[in-house]
Amino acid sequence: MKKHLGIISLCLGLLVASCGDGRNTSEEKKIGSDPIPEVKTQLGLGMVHENIAFKSDPSLSYAIYLPVGMQSKETYPVLYCIDPHGQGKYPLYMYRELADSFNIILVGSNTSKNGMPFVESEKGLNQLIAEVQSLFPVENAVRLLGFSGGAKVAIEYANRHPEVRQVLYAGGVTQLSRQNNISLLGFAGIRDMNYADLVGFEVSLGNAPFQHQLIEWDGAHEFPSANVMRDGFYFILNDSVENYLEKRPRTKQENIMREQLLKRKFFQAFNTKELKWWQTEITALHEYAKTDVMYERILGFIGLGCYSLTSNAIDSGDLQKAEYAIAIYLAATPENEDAKKFAAQIQEMKKKRQ
Repeated sequence: MKKHLGIISLCLGLLVASCGDGRNTSEEKKIGSDPIPEVKTQLGLGMVHENIAFKSDPSLSYAIYLPVGMQSKETYPVLYCIDPHGQGKYPLYMYRELADSFNIILVGSNTSKNGMPFVESEKGLNQLIAEVQSLFPVENAVRLLGFSGGAKVAIEYANRHPEVRQVLYAGGVTQLSRQNNISLLGFAGIRDMNYADLVGFEVSLGNAPFQHQLIEWDGAHEFPSANVMRDGFYFILNDSVENYLEKRPRTKQENIMREQLLKRKFFQAFNTKELKWWQTEITALHEYAKTDVMYERILGFIGLGCYSLTSNAIDSGDLQKAEYAIAIYLAATPENEDAKKFAAQIQEMKKKRQ
């Protein structure tokens, strides 16, 4: 059962690897256009520096937060954060108070983002780590935090770089091939469409010869809240989670298997089932979701798949496929801002063709 759970989780993760990470446009409003990198010789403590130019390449930038109690005579752990949109400042603003409490330097990648070939993300992280280690009093051990597509980058980077000591991940996973000198801590939101993938991944690790734990929290597909991430910062310093038995997922394995099979069913239905079939199925899912959060996750999974289908159809100018995908998207996640935006784009396409 454990082996099958892991295989299904990883396969479904690969099936939707090209999809967006699900962050709504309402969250995107916090993110502006990329500014010109800033060249600074001194950085103040206790403030997020969003756009610091690399000395090795001033056309590129990174974000950094130096804790308020930092002193040049000490060496500090550093947590490299990978946001799926290449917005390194995003997790730094969320976790800066934790950085102060635990005396950990936060660094955000502005380079790695969804849709980028891994070799490019790897190159950017190599450059980022080398730059930080050359300029700041940091430990040599590398610690990564990734969300969604950023989590996949973090795990894959750890596979290829033995200097990575710890990985914190949320909202996404990929296959882990390393078996030594590494510790993993995951965060699974109970309303995250990838919840079953995260639990399946943890189960698949079984009795692996390294520390691995997964915390369940009351969240959706997003970076964990600062209150929840406190366990992540504690983990960095102690390689363990306080009161872990109270925080790990309690979902039965047969329920996770059922959820993965449902996700497979709906994935295979894209472009093969008529809209009437989808409308009947989605109506039932919404009814079930009133009493079981699993069906809320299934609806989110359908929305995630529709994001990719709709985007690709619009880009290729396939109006028929775009209308098919957006009808499913709006039925599954009617309040999703991306779905509403796509619907407006499709209406514009129709007007131009009339």
